[in-house]
Amino acid sequence: MKTYNRYKSFVTNEGVVKEVPYIAIPKRESDKYTYWEKMSSRMDILSYKYYGHPGYGWLILQANPHLPSMEYMIEDGERIRIPFPLDITISQYENDIKNYYNLESRA
Repeated sequence: MKTYNRYKSFVTNEGVVKEVPYIAIPKRESDKYTYWEKMSSRMDILSYKYYGHPGYGWLILQANPHLPSMEYMIEDGERIRIPFPLDITISQYENDIKNYYNLESRA
C-alpha cells in the first residue's frame, strides 16, 4: 500500500511549497478510539494498526489537536481519536484543502 502524499497539494508548478494550513478532521461515528501508553505507543504503530500503513501518524495528530506535536510529550492514558475509515477521511481532507484555497483566492 502506498501512503498518501499530504504535501502534493501545497507545491506549485514552480516547485515552491505553499504554507500548509491547519485542516480540522471532523468527527465521525465510525472513528476509532484508543489510549496512549507512554512506554509502548507510537503514531506509526497506531497508523499501521488501524490503516495497514505506518505513514498516517500525521493524520491521527491532525484529528487530535489537543495533543502536543511531539509523541514523547503525550501523557500516559490520553484518549486518541483515530479518524476512520481512512479513504473517506483522506477524501474529505483533500476536499477541505481545495475549499481552503478557493476561499483564499477570493480574498
